[in-house]
Amino acid sequence: MQAGWTSRRGSASRRTFLKIAGGVAATGVLAGAAGRRALAADSEVVVVDSGGTTSDAFKELFFAPFTKETGIAVKVVATSSSPEAFAKLRAASQVNNIEWDILASSRATMKTERDLIGTLDCQAMPNWVAEGAEGSCIDTGLLRFTYGEAIAYNSKLFPDGREPTTWADFWDTEKFPGPRSFSNIGTPWTILAFALMADGVPAKREALFPLDVDRAFRKMDEIKPHVGVWFTSGAQLQQILRDEEVVMAHCWSGRVFSLIQEGVPVKIQWNQAVVASDFWSLAKGGPHPEAAMKLLDYLAGHPKAYAEFGKRTGYSGPNAKAVDYLSPEERGGISAPASAQTCELDYDWIAKNRDALVERFNGWLLA
Repeated sequence: MQAGWTSRRGSASRRTFLKIAGGVAATGVLAGAAGRRALAADSEVVVVDSGGTTSDAFKELFFAPFTKETGIAVKVVATSSSPEAFAKLRAASQVNNIEWDILASSRATMKTERDLIGTLDCQAMPNWVAEGAEGSCIDTGLLRFTYGEAIAYNSKLFPDGREPTTWADFWDTEKFPGPRSFSNIGTPWTILAFALMADGVPAKREALFPLDVDRAFRKMDEIKPHVGVWFTSGAQLQQILRDEEVVMAHCWSGRVFSLIQEGVPVKIQWNQAVVASDFWSLAKGGPHPEAAMKLLDYLAGHPKAYAEFGKRTGYSGPNAKAVDYLSPEERGGISAPASAQTCELDYDWIAKNRDALVERFNGWLLA
């Protein structure tokens, strides 16, 4: 069991011991325990994210300098997805054994798992107040980065002028033959939105929501036989594109950005992309709350580091001044072109319907 947490039975036994040992001994024991907890709080913070090139960039550009400046070590734990991480956090919370301080989260997760997330006081973080982009700090999280969920396609098979430009093209296996791929990480609402766009619904939140779920699944029935891989992590997405196991995939833009830098023949189609954001959220009851707040404030500053982060990952972060350190060409590489029609999702509706969507999607996959 985690240091700093005790079971009901353990607490009762401890009280009995202290009563027998006497008041002086009790005071010494409690003071020693408090000192050890304070030392732990000042020496480490535990962060959970999805690993890969983005995690590597955070480690080098932010976590290592933070440790050098403060002496607080940053321990990184990798999980395949935000839903998986929060499922583990809930299980740990139920037995009072929370080992994590900060988790990578999303707008949907912050709404559906609100009871597991500590409340941020954005005005108490001076770096955010001085340099944070508008809306980058809310009471449930600090912006980690903004990205697109879009179409990745093999640029050898579909060169310029013959590339897919819409989700209808993604569904068109006669004009664009070859296996497809979608994610399977417990967030089916994005895929259902793609299905509706493929069926002619405009790429606008007000047109897509509330989702016509029956219509979306009818459209998913058409593409299902052509889905070669349901990937469960960003690393797997990258591997199937490198190996040309699929010719098109639903993608997270930063994962494809890094493949392009590697020289893999793949491109991103930004038209009809869903623009999304990842956040850093506090784990309620985490073991190192003071160190966690120090790290979060640190992560709101440092524009030069975020400019480099954008160059490496293709993602834009929370610092409003980072753009000053990027050329016009570099800025274009980490965001959708002005000509692309993009949209956001309705996360309030998703939060209310999440469980039903996940259950139906899982059943559909197995059918």
